Amino acid sequence: MLNMGHMVIRGLAGKIIAVCERQRGRKQLQDLWEYIMVNNESRIEQQVKDKIKVLNKQRAVLLIAFIILIGILVFSPAAETKALSARLSVFCSVILMLCGAAFVISFRDLLLLLIMASGIPTVLLSLGQIRFELFLILLLTNVGTVFTASITGKAITRSFTNETEEINRLKTEATTDALTHLLNRNGLEQAAGTAWVLCKRDKKKVGVILADIDYFKSYNDTLGHPEGDNILRQVADRIKSCFRRETDILSRIGGDEFLIFLPDVNDDCVLEMAQSLSSSIINLKVTTTSENNSCNFLSVS
Repeated sequence: MLNMGHMVIRGLAGKIIAVCERQRGRKQLQDLWEYIMVNNESRIEQQVKDKIKVLNKQRAVLLIAFIILIGILVFSPAAETKALSARLSVFCSVILMLCGAAFVISFRDLLLLLIMASGIPTVLLSLGQIRFELFLILLLTNVGTVFTASITGKAITRSFTNETEEINRLKTEATTDALTHLLNRNGLEQAAGTAWVLCKRDKKKVGVILADIDYFKSYNDTLGHPEGDNILRQVADRIKSCFRRETDILSRIGGDEFLIFLPDVNDDCVLEMAQSLSSSIINLKVTTTSENNSCNFLSVS
């Protein structure tokens, strides 16, 4: 039978509480919960967007200062008024070039900037204030700026994405058991710590199921370690199939030991889930290799 604990495992509870006390406020707990539960691709996309926003904010102040300085120079009272229209057209193109060089902007937004930067020279051309040759040079410059900025922005976004994926991969490796793809002990401490705080805040019960493969050493000794690893994977797969709620926390905490942390459940639900898991593993029909096992097939207790 399965050894079940329901808010009575003092050692685990103490460890979870210690983890919770190290968390820095509700925001960090929610971020950690989202990191474990939210879709990986959506999370990476949002993280890349956040990095781009930070990068753009960091460059915004410097860019504004440059634009103001250039504006003062271009529209200085000491400059000739005859070339005001030409200077205004060039100033629009300069703003576009600076924005394209400083910011990571989507292609759609770049097109909007292109329309705005080319709009004033177009109006001035129609009024005969600037020559067609100047208008054509500025237009080609603006188009080239847009395409160059688009390529650069995609390269920066790709770099941020690769960096974020690598960081997330390392985080996953640090919290996931490589053999079974369940959470390891470190991942359990983080996830269970978050779940404990949320359940405590909402005054919800939690359940804990400890599952230990019966006489697992005999499988390794008789069938070899590769087959023993295969048995661990099969047990992990059955655990995943029995506990499908997004809030269920599944982990391998030792060689043949598994712990399932169940937020928001009652005693009857925990008992039912434990019995279901036991039956599911027996139904694997893996013949036992130990004479001491009262069950003819692979089982957990």
